[in-house]
Amino acid sequence: MRLLTTVLIILLGIASARCDSAEDPPPALQGRFEGTFTYIAEPGPFSPGGPVSQPWVLTLQEDTRGGVTGTGRLDKTPITVTGTHDHPDVTLEFTDDQAAFAGRFTGTLSRDGRVLDGVYNFTFFFVNNPLTLSMIRI
Repeated sequence: MRLLTTVLIILLGIASARCDSAEDPPPALQGRFEGTFTYIAEPGPFSPGGPVSQPWVLTLQEDTRGGVTGTGRLDKTPITVTGTHDHPDVTLEFTDDQAAFAGRFTGTLSRDGRVLDGVYNFTFFFVNNPLTLSMIRI
């Protein structure tokens, strides 16, 4: 009887371990994401300075190895996006023809795959500026 009880406990442990590891796979980073990038501009010869808001739109697609590619607009500037997604961590590199917005986003993707939340860095102009982008559609 003791042997049977021990065997049943072991089998129950194996079965419950399998059930515990059956989580949903992490979401892929794909779809259209939009948000507003806001920063404080320094006064200069062509601007009085103050808060500036720019609309950002990214269309992203992730491959099976976590590589991310896409296109978009940062304000009115067309950009190309490359990056990585190792859920929840996301790194996106932005490049454009004039290097006006070339920079890096580092942050996280929400559990449901609908919100990118992190910071944007571009040389010395933007350092750890907060940025949140929400999925509009797949």
